[in-house]
Amino acid sequence: MTTLSTGDPMAVAVVGAIHTGSLTTLARLLGEHPGLATVRLGGDGPEGMARTLLHVATDWPGTSLRVRRPWRCSLRPGRT
Repeated sequence: MTTLSTGDPMAVAVVGAIHTGSLTTLARLLGEHPGLATVRLGGDGPEGMARTLLHVATDWPGTSLRVRRPWRCSLRPGRT
């Protein structure tokens, strides 16, 4: 599984799409970068923490209706 720094432009873009509930942006990013669906964000070092996009979606806030809608898209990478 690939790990991206949280400051990586791709990580910033996909987290932003999840946080704002932008289905169009999330679908575009996943379509253009299929491996993004399984990427981990953060660091793999002993002191680091890495999270999947599912963690990002459920941690921001997990009860938000805006989070549920885009997450359905990310479960089907390549579909727009």
